[in-house]
Amino acid sequence: MRGIVTGLAVSTLLISVLPATAGNPQPAVAAQSPERLIDQLGDRDFRVRETAGKALEKMGPAALPALRKARGHADLEVRRRVAQLTQAAERLALLTPQRVTLRISHKSLQEVFAEMSRQTGYKIHFVNEGNGGPKTVYSFDLADVTFWEALDRICATAGLVLAGHGEDGALQAFATDSYVPHVHPVVPFRIKVANCASYSSLALAALPRRGFDEVRRRESWLTYNLELLAEPKLKIVAVGAPENKTAEDDLHASLLLPTPEADQEERRFMHRHYYGGGNNQVVVQLARATKEASKLRLLKGTIPVTLLLERRPEVTVEKLSAAVGKKFRASDTELTIEKYEKNDAGEHHVTVHLQRSNKSAEMENVWANTIDERLQILDAKGKRCHYNGHGSESSEDYIRCTYTFPAGRAGAPVKLVYSTWVTFVHKVPFEFKNLPLP
Repeated sequence: MRGIVTGLAVSTLLISVLPATAGNPQPAVAAQSPERLIDQLGDRDFRVRETAGKALEKMGPAALPALRKARGHADLEVRRRVAQLTQAAERLALLTPQRVTLRISHKSLQEVFAEMSRQTGYKIHFVNEGNGGPKTVYSFDLADVTFWEALDRICATAGLVLAGHGEDGALQAFATDSYVPHVHPVVPFRIKVANCASYSSLALAALPRRGFDEVRRRESWLTYNLELLAEPKLKIVAVGAPENKTAEDDLHASLLLPTPEADQEERRFMHRHYYGGGNNQVVVQLARATKEASKLRLLKGTIPVTLLLERRPEVTVEKLSAAVGKKFRASDTELTIEKYEKNDAGEHHVTVHLQRSNKSAEMENVWANTIDERLQILDAKGKRCHYNGHGSESSEDYIRCTYTFPAGRAGAPVKLVYSTWVTFVHKVPFEFKNLPLP
């Protein structure tokens, strides 16, 4: 078995098993514990290693406790394979939707959402009491359905519309006399069409003297604005431009833009930072083929989403005051503690210079926009210090951050921890039928 890199920084697994023959029987691994299989990853027999790896991969997230314990295994080959298998299993666990069972009779809306939160661990806030008022009670009999399916059923019954994530990360729903007709649940994501708009332009200058083309002089564009939500357990780091596969109107004309290769390359790097899984706006750009069409018969494509798989602490500075002028290296960044001062008012000022060593253009915006989440300054008790002033200067590969910590609050800044993020790209499919054309 060997690891291959996909997305931005994730390892997935490509497993090949030698075919069993009469002279080359396949090792048996049936009914073995994950701990035993992990030991076999370092076996001298290649076939045993491969078969054990395949069995562990088949276990998926169920093998994660044993795999995590084996990260420090004495055998280098075992550690290498365990790292690959752990990332693959964690990725699968992350993309597996939460499921709920609601057998509720005559309960208030608050009690219904409380049960949803108990089963999933997700916070759900709602404004007003739905279409029946605070005294209305609800009954649901939902067995092993996905989180989004259950939430949509509750909202539809109670007259609520899901409004996305609030500042605290909780999902929010509002009572309203309206509904959302175009929703595509693709677990653990949910995509809805928010609106569409059309634009036209008419060239009035630099017209050709010969071969005048009225069609080329006039151009029309069409955009559909999608809203992408993810289950709260998913931390969305970036959202890329959608990759449209099919866009056909009810007259069977294609609305896809003929995008040049150079433009496609530029669009690959149109990642936006949405750490925390907030309300992600995605714009689908099309070109209307004819005014006679009234519907977009079929719209299909994918949205590349960069997800956080793991926060891996790599640099720890135990005493900031003694580290001024010193450099510290992580796998993707070099840090220099440039200043640690306390003024007469009791305020602490800390300046950290971060130089990016990973020059991937895809990661540039992600790295810059997530520094505040990856760089944590802690007090002597290990609690994060909250600053009341923050300034920064940056270029494409460095950031200098200056923090001001007020006097009088519990805990002065003592310790710094910098974490590298392990991320991967997942392409979220979407499909909508019979969308109105403006």
